[in-house]
Parts: sequence; C-alpha cells; structure tokens
Amino acid sequence: MLFLSTDPQHFEEEDLSLLRAVQGLDIRLQIGETASFEELKESIKSLQPHLVYLSGEANLSAGASGREAGFAFMDPAGKPDMRSAEEIARALEGGGVECIILGGGRRGPDPARDLLCQRLAEDLSVAVAWNGSFAPQGIISPLSQGLAVHEAIWGRGREMLKKILGGDEDGKEGAIQAYPFIYLVREPRGLFDPHKEREEEEAGYQMLPPMPGMTEGHAGGFVNRRRDLHRLYPDLRQGISNTLIITGEPGRGKSALANRLARMLAASGYLVIPLGGSIHNPITSARILEAAGRQLAAASELQGRERANGLLDSALSAGERLAALMELLRSNRILMLWDDLGLEEGTGMISDPHLGELFQQMVKGLRSSRAIITCSEAPADVPILPRLARSWRLDMLSQAAFLRFVLQDRATGERYRNGELSFDALADLYAQYKRDPSGLEQIRSALAEGLPSGGDPLSWLLESLSPESLLTLQRMAVYDVAMSAEGLAAAAMSSPERIIESLPLWEGLSLCHKAGELWAVHSSARAALREGLSLEERRDAHKRAGAFLEEMAEAGRSQDLSLLRLDALLEARGHYLEGGDLAEARRVTFRISSYLDRRGYHSELIRLNREIAEREEEEGKEQGDGPEPDTMNWIAQAYSNQMDLENAVRWYRRALDIAPNAISYQGLGMINLSQGEYDQAEENLHKAEQFYLSRNDRQGRAAVLQALASIDMAQKSGSAAKEKLERAARILEELGDKMGEAAVLQKMAGIDMMRRHFDSARPSLARSLQLAREMGDRSGEAVLLFNLADLDRETGELARAAGELDQALAITRELGDSKGTAASLHGLGMIFSQAGEKEKAAEHFREALSTYQELEDKPGEAGALFQLGALAVQMDRIGEGLRLMALSAVVLRSINSDEVKSIEPVVERLASQLNYSQDQFVAMLQEVMHSYVKDRGMGLVKRTFEDKGSIK
Repeated sequence: MLFLSTDPQHFEEEDLSLLRAVQGLDIRLQIGETASFEELKESIKSLQPHLVYLSGEANLSAGASGREAGFAFMDPAGKPDMRSAEEIARALEGGGVECIILGGGRRGPDPARDLLCQRLAEDLSVAVAWNGSFAPQGIISPLSQGLAVHEAIWGRGREMLKKILGGDEDGKEGAIQAYPFIYLVREPRGLFDPHKEREEEEAGYQMLPPMPGMTEGHAGGFVNRRRDLHRLYPDLRQGISNTLIITGEPGRGKSALANRLARMLAASGYLVIPLGGSIHNPITSARILEAAGRQLAAASELQGRERANGLLDSALSAGERLAALMELLRSNRILMLWDDLGLEEGTGMISDPHLGELFQQMVKGLRSSRAIITCSEAPADVPILPRLARSWRLDMLSQAAFLRFVLQDRATGERYRNGELSFDALADLYAQYKRDPSGLEQIRSALAEGLPSGGDPLSWLLESLSPESLLTLQRMAVYDVAMSAEGLAAAAMSSPERIIESLPLWEGLSLCHKAGELWAVHSSARAALREGLSLEERRDAHKRAGAFLEEMAEAGRSQDLSLLRLDALLEARGHYLEGGDLAEARRVTFRISSYLDRRGYHSELIRLNREIAEREEEEGKEQGDGPEPDTMNWIAQAYSNQMDLENAVRWYRRALDIAPNAISYQGLGMINLSQGEYDQAEENLHKAEQFYLSRNDRQGRAAVLQALASIDMAQKSGSAAKEKLERAARILEELGDKMGEAAVLQKMAGIDMMRRHFDSARPSLARSLQLAREMGDRSGEAVLLFNLADLDRETGELARAAGELDQALAITRELGDSKGTAASLHGLGMIFSQAGEKEKAAEHFREALSTYQELEDKPGEAGALFQLGALAVQMDRIGEGLRLMALSAVVLRSINSDEVKSIEPVVERLASQLNYSQDQFVAMLQEVMHSYVKDRGMGLVKRTFEDKGSIK
C-alpha cells in the first residue's frame, strides 16, 4: 500500500492512524514524504503497490471539454499542484495498482472526487471516493486476509451507515457524505494471495548523500522536514530570504536539511560552494576564500571573472578579497553553504573578525545569491537579523516521522508485520529518543538486529561486531572528515583491502556511510567509539591519522580526499594536537603559517599560532620549559603585516625574552625602519645579521642586506644601497634562489632608474627576465618586459619598447590578466603617441579604456581618457579633446584623487583657448557628465576618432 497525504495540518495524524492499523498485518506500507506528483510516480515504479491511498483536496475547473476534475498534490513550495485523472492514470500505468482511494478533503458533496474516481475506474479495478476522515482499521485487516477491496470497503461502509442511521453519529447529512462511494467496471480480485511467495523487498529509503566535498549532511532516509521545506525553499527561491541560518541542538538534522535545500537550489541553477567545519578545522575567512576562489575560477559562466581571480590574489588584503567575493555573490547565482559554523563560547559571536564582517554583509542582502548556514545558535554578530535573513530553529522529530523512518528497513518492517514489534513499543522508543534523534539510523539498524526492549541501540550494534572489527572501527572514528580506505587503514593499523572488505558490514549496521568515493564513520557514533579506546590507543590513532593526512598533502594528493591542501594540513595539525604530539603539531603549524603568510591570511595565522603558544605554555609549566620563540615570531610577523605594530613589537619582545634570535631582531628592525627610526633599525638589523652569520644562514643574511639597503635608500644613499643589494644578489645566486635573485635585481634596477643610470639598469632587468623565463614565471616575465619597455621609452628606443610591450601584451592575454593587458595597451599607446602615430595610439588607448572600465579601475580609466583627449588636441580636435580631459577630471573627482589637481588647469586653459564663457563651460561639463551616465563616455570617444566633423 502507498499512502500520500497532502493535508498540511493533519498528515502526521493520518500517518499515525495508518501505521497503528497495519501493525501485525502482512501489509507492506510506504508513506510518502513530500506528497508530490513526482513522488507518486517514483513510488509506483519502485513499490509496485496494489493499493494507493491519496488524501487531500479535489477540485473542479473549467476545461475545453467542460468541467474537469483535479487532485491537489504538493509542489516543492507546498502549493497545490493540480493533476487530472488522465495524468494520475498515466502515473499508475504499469505499476500493478488494483485500487485507488481518494480520501480526505472537506465533508459534504464532493463532485470533483466522484468525477476523478469515475474516470480512474476505467483503468483500474476499483476507485473509491471517500471525502472524509479515513478509518483504516476496519479495511486494512480484511484486505490482508484476502478479501476483495470493494467488499472490504463495502463492509466498513455498511458499519458506518448503520451507526449513522442508528443515530450514533452526529450531523447525519455531513456523515452521509463521508460514506465511501465505490466505482468499478469489472469484478476485482483480492489484493492478498496467501499462497504466493513474498518477493524480496528493498528498503524504500530516500537516500541523501552529502554534498560533494562534505562529510556531514548524509541521511539514510530523509523524513520529518515537509513543513520546513515548504516554508524555507520558496522563500529562498523567490528571494524573500537571502540568508538562512538553521539552528538547533546537535543531532536535530541541521546538516541534512541544509543539504536537501542546497540540492533543490542547485537544481534551480545555483552554483553551490559547500564548506563544512570540523573540530580541527573550523570555517574561517581563509578557507572560504580558498574554496570560493578555486571553484569560481573554474566556473564556466560567471559575471565579473576578474573578481574571481582576485579572490586568491595575495597582493590584496583579506578584507579586500572578501569585498570582491561579496560583489561576485551579488552579481551571480551562487549558494554559499556553511555547515557547522563555530561560535565563541560566552559571546556567541564569530571568532574570525573578517568572517564576522562578511556575515554581517551577507545578512543585509545577497541579491541574486543565497547562503545557508548551520550552527547551534544564530551568530550574535547581528542581534536583530535584517528582513532578508531568517533564523530557523529545528523542532523535535515527530512520532509519525520516527515510525516512518525505522519501518523503512526491510527487517524492521517484517518484525512489525509479524507482530514481533508493536506500535506501542516503537512509541516508547520514540519517547526515549525524540529530543536527540542523532542516532536514528543506529536505532533502525538495531531494531532490525532484534534490539530488546530497553536496550541501547548503539551498544547493541557494537556488541554484534567481532573484537577485531570493533577495534578497527574505533580507531577509524578519530577522523571527522570523510576518508579513503587507505586513510582509514592508516589510522586503524590495518590494510586497505581489509577495510574495504569490512565496510559493507559497518554500512549495513549504520555505523559508516559513503561520501562520494570516500567513507565516514557516522557522526552520532564517533564519540562513543573513541571513548572505547584507552587514552594511549586514541592518541596513537590520532597521530597515525595526522601523519597520513600530512603525507597526502605533501604528495599533492589531498584532492583524493576531496580536501584542499590547506584543509588536509589543518586536519593533520588537529590530529597531532589530539594525539598529544605538540612538536609535530607545531611543525605542521609552521608549514601552514608559511602558506597563510604568502596568501595574506594573517588573522588565521595568528589564531593557529596563539593556540600553539597556549599549549606550549601549559606544557612548559608541566615540564619546566616554555614557549618556542618561533611561534611568537610568526604571531608578531602577522601583526606586523596587518600594520598592528604595537602588538607586533610586543610579541617580538616576548620571543627575545625567551631567547635572543635573528628573526625577532630583524622584525623589530623592519618596524623601526617603517617608523623612520633608522639608527634603531640599523642596530636591530645588524644584531640579526650577526645571528645569521654565526649560523651560516646565508638566506637570512641576504634578507637583512636588503633591509639595510632600504635604510640607505631612505637616507638618500643610493650607491650604498646598491652595494648591499649586489651582495644580496650574489648570495641568492650562489644559493640557487632564482626568485629571490630576480626580486633583488629588480630593486637594483629601480635604484638605477631613479638615478637615471639607464645603462646600469638594463643588465639587471635583463638578468631578472632571464630568471623569470627559467622559472616559467609568465606573470613575472610580463612585468619585466613592461619595465624594460619603460626604460627603452625613456632612452628613445621606441621600436624596442614597442616589441617588449607586444610580448607583454601577448602573455597577459594568454594568462587572462586584464589588469596587465590594460597596462600593456596603455604603454603601447604612449609609445605610438610619442612616435607620432596618432591613429595607432588612439586604437590602443581606446582598447585600454574599455578594459579599465570592465575592471572598474577608475585611475586607469581617467588616464586613458586624458591621453585620448591629448591626442584629440594634437589632431586639432580641441573641442573633443577638452571634453575627454574634462571627463577624465570627473572620473578622478568621483574617487577623490589628488591627480585631478594636475588635470583641471589643462581643462581650464583649453576652455579659455576656445573662448568659452562661464555658462558655456558649465554647459560643457553637464554634457560630459550626461555622456558618462549614458555610456561611460564611449560615444564621445567614438565621435572624436571616427567622425569627420569637429566640436568647437
């Protein structure tokens, strides 16, 4: 029997009534979750039911052939989805359905229901119109005993009629209308054949796998969320809510609901960027930028692709990159899915300041994008959510949903049908676990394995395992992310082959589940499994898990685990900490810190190293030593990069209090240098140099020489600065550090260019270009070609400069570097202008202008407009030139640039040259601003360089 109820208020009461009626009877019952027409079609194919019962409203509507009847299923938004008798009959076709009952709805005459049944009876043996409360007890039992369906219903109908006519029912007229009306065109047969062997049944689970790259969100039977989906999905789809925060106690199903909503939105065209938090690896702004940057860069259709490339641009601060992410979200259909967002204890706020700012921006509105966040409580960063954000707390699991879930299992359903498992026993089990349904799947599996009354489901399942199998599973449970068989074997001290052999057993007991090609121990079982290990065994398993994750990251295989390299190392670090191996945790933290420093994730770097410092202090109290200076140096360096120099100095000095070291002195020297304290800077840097010399650390010495050269430059001693840079370059060349050598050579060339020693600058730039090509650094190659072109333009070597810029332009276009492309085009325009080739100059400036506008690069846009204006003046089109230069000034004023002060006098001189009155000048400015609003001045550019006439 298949039962679907579309009654939004009473469907769970109907479910319970039906579930109670079938206990102890040989009837396989499947109850729908969504009551959608699609669910009907899918269930007919999979279940092949004899009896279909649909409870809901039937309505009449005007059609081409007169009045047409329809039954109201539910669409994904919970709205009525009317389907005709013909559509229902097609859905039932080939499904073996003998009888359909259309019940529920309002009491009283119901011609629509009758008309539907008349038409459905033409294709089925029996169709029953029963517009009232369904009373299954008197029908289900006779059907299971082999009675024909019309006889079973007729028998129940006669009992009802006797009660009505005998005065046992109130409201006779309404009650008469609730009487079943049976439509048939041929003699039906019974639905139950006691002589037929039962066919093997498959569980009717609505499996919900985790989103790609996620561990949580799995559900081996998605139930109890109809009301949630019908409220939340339409609001997200229509934009009534942009951000949804799903809250609730652990185990309530937050991740599963978020997963289901994300899949529904993905089917509607949203690009999903999923990110899950774990104990060892919480959701942070660094992880969001890394995940979003890589996924969006690979997206085929994206508005604002340059911003997507900028998400991983370490030249921009984390705040600037998150602002770029917000712009991408506002202009594209993207779904950000954050599962298990961690909050600070006590404050309830997001600990990552950048992430907190992003959250505050997101809840204000995302325009075309959406966000779904799961956490224990709504973040306190925004005490009152704006209208486009919603917090949704999950209720307890309903009794009907609990029963539907556990009876989905074939063995449990069989126990219920043969009377071994009663409705009341399941009701008692529900009362015990309704507030914490996290172990639902284990409860279902334990019932299938004969769970006795009062037994603990998880303990019952674990007792069924052999000691070896249990120990293996306990060791695997140290992972909080989905893992390969190879990784599970590493933690468990087993082999991948034995793990693969055991996985079906654990999966069958709901102790493991699949996550794509990976496997995860059920989150509801992990804690208990870990507690079954001794402290030493648990620590050893954590250390083995950490070593495996680190090995995968270093081998470039983290993608095999659906993890970014950063995430794999963060998970490894967490396992080392759990394993009590602070030395290994510190070592991996320093590797992570190096990456975070290069990428500009300074807040995350501070968080990780402060945690290590706190552990070092705790361990130091026990063992009589203290924190490592290197840990504090990393923290100080991150504060320095954030320009929080007060905290940077404090942490460098704390490191020196523990042990004098080169990095602390060097860091303090660089801070002194930035503050103009040159004597103090030189003193600290020389101390650092002495440490490097004593340890023969030539790399460190080269860095100090560069810093000392900066002091010389600040004190206007270019020759002394260059001498130190030459020494640094020689050291780096001997060390084979091509990247470092190339960077120093560029600094040397910069000094020579400032001193106008062009002949000296060229060899440095040429050598640096050679190194970039040897390293395959295409982006660096383009920059150096641009610098060489700038040098050649200064010396009048225009042809050579043009050739270098042509090469730079080809590289930037190949790399998709729009900013570099615009700069190369602008440089070529300057060269052609200087060479008197005005048409070529205009062509390049126009293309540069278009690119600047795509990038929203206002200074670049203003520069191109000014150069086009200058060209127009040279071509005796002074009126057009005036307008283009005025437009350049307008753009610069819009960003409060001081450059406008050098342009406005030129504009005023040209206006005076054309004898403009004040009124004419104001009118011209209004015309210019109107042209910018209309098409950003492109029409004016086109008229200037393509039309024959001239503006006066």
